[in-house]
Amino acid sequence: MAVRKKSLWQICGLSALTIAVPMSGLTFEPQPEPPRASPGTAPAAPATSTPAETKPGLPALNSPATPPVPASAQTAAAPTGAAVQTFPSTTPPNFGPTGQPTPSSQFSFKFPANIPMKDLLPRSPKVAKISGPVLNDDLTQIPEISFEPQAEKSQGTAQGQLITQAAYQLAKINHANGKRTDAFMTALIDSRPDLAGMPFRMGDQCRTTGAQVQHFNQAAEAVRRALGGQSGVSPGVQQAVVFTQQAAVTQAVLPPSGPVASPVPPSVEPAAQVTAPAPALAAPVREAAPGQAVADLEVPAAAPALAPALAPAQAQPVPQIQEAPQLQVAMVSISATAFWQTYTANCDQEDTIRNRQPRDKETIEMVRLARMAALTQILAAESAEIRLGLVRYLGGVPHVEATKALARMILFSPEEDVRAAAIAALKVRREKDYTDTLLKGLRYPWPAVAKRAADAIAKLERTDLVPELLTMLESSDPRLPEEKESDGQVIVREMVKLNHHRNCMLCHPPSGSGAPNPNALQAEVAVQDQPLPAPSDGYRQSRQDLLIRIDATYLRPDFSASLQVKDAHPWPEMQRFDFLVRERKLTKEEAAAYREQLKQKEEGVLSPYHKGAVAALRDLTGKDAAPTAEAWRKLLNKTVKN
Repeated sequence: MAVRKKSLWQICGLSALTIAVPMSGLTFEPQPEPPRASPGTAPAAPATSTPAETKPGLPALNSPATPPVPASAQTAAAPTGAAVQTFPSTTPPNFGPTGQPTPSSQFSFKFPANIPMKDLLPRSPKVAKISGPVLNDDLTQIPEISFEPQAEKSQGTAQGQLITQAAYQLAKINHANGKRTDAFMTALIDSRPDLAGMPFRMGDQCRTTGAQVQHFNQAAEAVRRALGGQSGVSPGVQQAVVFTQQAAVTQAVLPPSGPVASPVPPSVEPAAQVTAPAPALAAPVREAAPGQAVADLEVPAAAPALAPALAPAQAQPVPQIQEAPQLQVAMVSISATAFWQTYTANCDQEDTIRNRQPRDKETIEMVRLARMAALTQILAAESAEIRLGLVRYLGGVPHVEATKALARMILFSPEEDVRAAAIAALKVRREKDYTDTLLKGLRYPWPAVAKRAADAIAKLERTDLVPELLTMLESSDPRLPEEKESDGQVIVREMVKLNHHRNCMLCHPPSGSGAPNPNALQAEVAVQDQPLPAPSDGYRQSRQDLLIRIDATYLRPDFSASLQVKDAHPWPEMQRFDFLVRERKLTKEEAAAYREQLKQKEEGVLSPYHKGAVAALRDLTGKDAAPTAEAWRKLLNKTVKN
């Protein structure tokens, strides 16, 4: 089995967002959910009608609804020179991790064949002027990046408008990508100065294929179930085992007429009956070399809780969203002990089921890496207690990717006890596997990270890195502007943040973009006026029009944190934000302002980067000198001679 080599570092956590983009030259037709037939009756035939005349502009919710037209009829009736963007009402059976019903499609959007790319892009959000670097450790002061302006929450008869707008924007992205892979994202970056210099990845660099995708999906579902306090094996694992054991069972599990609850075959007991202990796939095996394969994926922290379906089209003036009773979903808070006990038990049960079929070392390796990737990404903004458990988990996995993940937790965990546990775990690891991560931390453009890196070097007793600390002591502040030798442009490296729930389309393509992947995890984008689900609800997949695919990830954050958001209802007040570094071009005036704010105010006052280097040198050597690289070199050279 060929496996694409990736790194656990290549993980991102962007989930979903809301869309409100008025554009020209576009039309839409609502596709009502077909009536469900009673048991034992034949399904009703689809309604047919003549396509209504389409008008340019954003789907107007105050215009008469267009009667539904079958997809085939719509295509045939499309005006000359127009492209038709439709979604199938069903998809092939998917043995993914969730075991959820096949999502339905509610809309069909038509686009002129010659529509300019600029008309497919969202409106640009207002970008606040940045007058200089952030001089403290307050994450709320970090500049925020968004896919588009934040939409106003709909009320009254407009309920559901944001759902329509989200589906509309996803259809535009699919139309743009139909001409060239990642064409939409390329055009968006070129049109947005605030996105320039962001660490986007395109093409094969941002995509994962093959068995890695399926193993990651199952690993992510296991984490979700444990966060919701659900014990037992996820449906996707049982379905995958059934499928590999007997391909013919497909028709029995998922008949062509539609998905049903998957029966457990005689050869596999229900999860609740599995009692025999089995070693976790994270058990010690060979230590992989750097760059070993890993699930190059990410998972939304919370998929949106959307209304179940659009109501059938009637003779009303506005297409209505049929809403289930709106219940505010409280985000489940589970104790760290309960989570890790449930997660470990669930993994043991999954391994018991997998052990009943032949497994090779490569499969065991992929499962182990997928579990690490899912845990580190999903738990990135969870409580300190749960992340302390993550340190213990990674400490028990003898793998280079676990070592790198521990080093990143040292850099980006604000809690001292979490960092201390990670440092203790690294003391028995190969130094070469985490050295680069710590050294990069010394130059990270947020002083708190550099201080943690220097502190870890001292506590790990890495005297071999004293030269690196001396280099840091004589180097300029990483937040200062630098001039590129290639083109003379002045750039600054700065940290930015993104709301994890509102920026899905900045990180993932829609499910209709690119070649279909039956194993790819899909999730609905979050809609701002709809509650987010509890972790146990998993990833909502009720509407094909709102799905994005997780096997392609354009942006991967360095770390995540929960920040307070005003007027958050019906979303929780504390929401996840993802942080990463961009390179931004500056004018000469802007560069001068940065240098003025970061220059040494008075003699002997050190920057936070130099303070961290001096503190680490003192701890490592047990000596003291003037806070300059020259003074420390003289002291250390004298010590060596003596």
